Amino acid sequence: MLIGVTPFFNKNREMLLNKIQKAKVVFPDRKKYKIKFSDSIADLIVKLLERDTSKRLGCGQGNYKDVLSHEVFSKINIKKLEKLELEPPFKPNLSEHDLSKYFNAQ
Repeated sequence: MLIGVTPFFNKNREMLLNKIQKAKVVFPDRKKYKIKFSDSIADLIVKLLERDTSKRLGCGQGNYKDVLSHEVFSKINIKKLEKLELEPPFKPNLSEHDLSKYFNAQ
């Protein structure tokens, strides 16, 4: 989750479904809630949530390639990503988080 709340959040299931079907995607005020997100990522989310599938990003003839051509992914070498040749920006030290004691080793 990018900003801590889903675009159509509502505790009432009926209201939630109504918002999904009819409400405009609205992002929280960045300054008021001190949330950092770019206009580019907001644009990507809005395009992925487009109700009209003929206009939705990734549903056209280009499929996933339309999504990957969005500005958000412009700094990622897609060819290397597809070949699994990219180094991750962060590698956790798994030895510090050994959870094997919580699982039955067979």
